[in-house]
Amino acid sequence: QPAIKIMVVDTDAHQGNGTAAILGNDPRVFTYSIHVGKNYPTKKVTGTLDVETIRYVEGEMYLQQLFSTLAKALDDFAPDLVIWISGADNHRNDRFGQMHLSLKDIQRRDEVLLSAFIRNRIPVAILYGGGYNRQPEFTAKLHRNTIATAKKLAAQYRGL
Repeated sequence: QPAIKIMVVDTDAHQGNGTAAILGNDPRVFTYSIHVGKNYPTKKVTGTLDVETIRYVEGEMYLQQLFSTLAKALDDFAPDLVIWISGADNHRNDRFGQMHLSLKDIQRRDEVLLSAFIRNRIPVAILYGGGYNRQPEFTAKLHRNTIATAKKLAAQYRGL
């Protein structure tokens, strides 16, 4: 088995129960999920670090919880690879996410997380989860924005 350490970062509005169930007992994998505590799934599977937010959390509180807890986890675990499930269901117009983040809040999330991964020279694979916006084309916009941010930051940090 390769001696690579992987961190799965799940910022989808729902707990990463499937990831925790599949990878939770592997010491090479750190599962991080920030999600609404009282939301689907009702029965949670314990991950390495589960950060529960309140229902209808606003951007400032969410971002503070995310940045403070994830920074420590990155420092402590020092992953060789991050798999990031970005999630679009934390936007305020999502039908099922139960978070109240604005487009600017989600852009800030993307910029700070991707910058941290790049500065620490951690390769990142971005996956998408969630996204049940009342305007489906807006879900696509949120995903496109994440890719555009990754592209912009990759160019900015090229050669680090």
